[in-house]
Amino acid sequence: MSYLLASLRNPVRTATLASTTTACAEQFVGDIGLSSAKRVVELGAGSGSVTSVLRRQLPTEAELLAVEVSPILAKQLRRRCAGLGVDVIHGSAFQLPELLAERGMDNVDHVVSTLPWTMLSAQQQRDLLGTIRDVLDPTGTFSTLLAAHRFDSKSGRLFGRLLREQFDEVRPGRVFWPNLPPLRPYHCSPYGDPPRN
Repeated sequence: MSYLLASLRNPVRTATLASTTTACAEQFVGDIGLSSAKRVVELGAGSGSVTSVLRRQLPTEAELLAVEVSPILAKQLRRRCAGLGVDVIHGSAFQLPELLAERGMDNVDHVVSTLPWTMLSAQQQRDLLGTIRDVLDPTGTFSTLLAAHRFDSKSGRLFGRLLREQFDEVRPGRVFWPNLPPLRPYHCSPYGDPPRN
């Protein structure tokens, strides 16, 4: 209910009217390869569907930062992740370098996102993707989801081009049809094919 409320209050900042299903999150996160990760950031953590799966699949000692711009969802996420070792941050993805610097970090192993990319302007998408690339370790990956019905739209094609502008390796994954809306994952590396864990 809180996810729906946040979506209705600010549809541009909240990706969909329904959160990612557990099955979708499990498949998405499972394809990233996190067994040796030390620092991971999730952008647009929402109500925590992906966050909780990330925490389960990450090594115990790994740091997980979950960034959420909606105060409603950030509050819910703090409750859901209490005691799980997740640093929940109420803030904007556009503040990523500052948020990392506040925690003594200059790069991370993985950035994971469920942000509503096609609702951002082309310049916002380009700027944010560039920022994500800049904070990634050279062997790191960026993984994100895009609603399948957006894939062949003008905004979806633009997002695909921008991904390939910023990342040397862009690997589209299988569409998660049972999710509403169905989602397509993208796994991207700044320097060629990333090592698989």
